[in-house]
Amino acid sequence: MEVEYLISIAFLEANSNELNKFEMMVLKWFLFFQMVPALFGEGTLSTQNVDYGIAFTPDEKTAYVVRHSGEWGGRNNPPSKIYKYVMENHVWNYKGLADFSDNTSEWSDSGVFIAPDGKKAYFTSNRPYKGKLGEDDSDIWMMEKSEQGWESPRPVNEVNSSGYEASPVTDRNGNLYFTSIRPEGIGLGDIYISIKKEDGSFTKPKLLPGDVNSEFGEWNLIISPSADWIIFESSGRESGLTSYGDLYLSFLGKDGKWQKPRHLTEINTEGSDLNPRILSSSGSLVFASTKKMSNKGSDFYTIQLSELGIDFYK
Repeated sequence: MEVEYLISIAFLEANSNELNKFEMMVLKWFLFFQMVPALFGEGTLSTQNVDYGIAFTPDEKTAYVVRHSGEWGGRNNPPSKIYKYVMENHVWNYKGLADFSDNTSEWSDSGVFIAPDGKKAYFTSNRPYKGKLGEDDSDIWMMEKSEQGWESPRPVNEVNSSGYEASPVTDRNGNLYFTSIRPEGIGLGDIYISIKKEDGSFTKPKLLPGDVNSEFGEWNLIISPSADWIIFESSGRESGLTSYGDLYLSFLGKDGKWQKPRHLTEINTEGSDLNPRILSSSGSLVFASTKKMSNKGSDFYTIQLSELGIDFYK
């Protein structure tokens, strides 16, 4: 990123005779903000709390934010809940707790994701249900959209296990990708895929084929609508800037296997970087970051996908 920026500035300065000082300044600032992640939703979506998960409806007029009022990485934090925001007059306006997230309970809700067609939504929760009494390990929940709004969520039993499930996302075909800690895994946490059946249920989860999973931890993720690239958080890798986790990019190879991931130096920081999401209308990425390990909160940042080497509109 830094090299591309310097090359662009050098080109501008070489042609500075055709630009006045004001025009030069404007172009330099434009290039800088195109290449550096910008704070997203300051004072609304990004607050003084721990804002670490986000999802958007397909029209990008409604956002759901995962938040708690404790400290990032702290022990005995209050439960995470999911909050609703609506874009009105170009401003994100707070609408309170999402109707599927219970603020009166001790259970945490997180990992919210809206399917590309907007007809289904997923999140994770450690709330109790038949067969589970409510534990530290979270499970995947799903709900469908009706004319009245979101229907009651239900656990996705065909993919949930006795272990830990998190970060459910789908491609445009409805196939489910998620993170889990279970005996057949090869690392601290791994990414799995479950294919959507004709009846809407899912096949038995399988480890994502290729080089994404490792002996370390693979966590929060986003899959492109066409399932040809994936951005995910991983912790413990030698290339990581911190032990808490950085974001990585992998493309799907012609052999149907995921290629060696690239460490996203353009956006990773000295803090924890996680929970990527896509804004299709602008071809941009939104993700959460603490920026530094000493920070007690986390906020959302955005950058153009093209700056990461992704041609979103191809």
